[in-house]
Amino acid sequence: MQVCRAALLGAGLTLAACDVASFANDPKPILEQTWNLPASSTSISVASLLPSGVSIYSTPASNPADSSAFQINLANVNSTRRAGDDCAQCETLHGTNAVKPAFTIAVGNSSALPTNVVSGSLVGGTVNYSAVNNLSFDPLRVNTVTANPQGYMIVVIHSGTQILGRDSINGASMAFPAGTTLSRTIALSAGVITGPIAVDLTVSSPQGDHIEFIDANGTMNIDASIANLRVADVRVNVPNTSITNTADTLDLADLDRAITDKVTAATLEMTIDNPWTVAGNLNIDFNYAPAQSVSKTIVLPAATAPPAAQVRSVSLSAADMQQLFGHKVVLSVSGGVSSAAPVTVTPKQSVTIANRLILTIRTGS
Repeated sequence: MQVCRAALLGAGLTLAACDVASFANDPKPILEQTWNLPASSTSISVASLLPSGVSIYSTPASNPADSSAFQINLANVNSTRRAGDDCAQCETLHGTNAVKPAFTIAVGNSSALPTNVVSGSLVGGTVNYSAVNNLSFDPLRVNTVTANPQGYMIVVIHSGTQILGRDSINGASMAFPAGTTLSRTIALSAGVITGPIAVDLTVSSPQGDHIEFIDANGTMNIDASIANLRVADVRVNVPNTSITNTADTLDLADLDRAITDKVTAATLEMTIDNPWTVAGNLNIDFNYAPAQSVSKTIVLPAATAPPAAQVRSVSLSAADMQQLFGHKVVLSVSGGVSSAAPVTVTPKQSVTIANRLILTIRTGS
């Protein structure tokens, strides 16, 4: 028996399938040939791997859309500090009219990163904050004589020891009367986020030169929202994450079921390029009609060093071919993956899967 091998390079699967059908039904001496047909490829976006609270950010007005960063959503930061907790003399003078003593109020809180987010390389974001003076006096404009020292307020945004942004107000140039609110915005600079984002407010208030009502129960409040927080990459834990592909069509319509008896073997060869050190079992579903499919399983190989594509094969039985041939088949890939160590991902990464359909055909009469 003569064995020939033909590779169809650059041809679409639809045209190749027509050729297969014609060749298989041509009454010639019996031959067995292997046909290697390029099929549609598919991919699994990094979006499938991201934990809740992290999404792919599209640069505004970019055409085509540019996935330049990840966006991390964080809860608002709110905190309150009572005057008497930082001013012992205010406790002594509580409820009286007196010269305001010197004190420093420090108040702050933080917003945790989403679950399974370890760190990220910050490229931008803003913090919109409102400082509310619920004290019984102005802690910044404390002296009526301009030349005398005035108070100041500092707001610092940080992740661990990494300073991401700061703002300051000098009482010499801005008053902060009792019962008022200061609303301001801080642009965040580049840095590495390694944990919760903290918003710390410090008010340094020197002794005044005039009489004020002293209420030790008065408070200084700060409410902050962290908006449009963008990172160029993010390091995440992958304990057991479900991933899925963008469904693609495998066109087998021209492989008529009448020739399946001439196809002695069929294999979907999947060349997988995985950029991440995650692995797991993937379900390969060949959906050929509503609620009807042929299901197979492969192991998703983790990234190698140096990076290299890896091949996985799915064998189709005669019964599988009887069901699938003659249809446009929707190829779905899904399953759970995990990694023993945190994985660093970037916005444009994906698992790419290049498919080829390999048929062994016995022809002739």
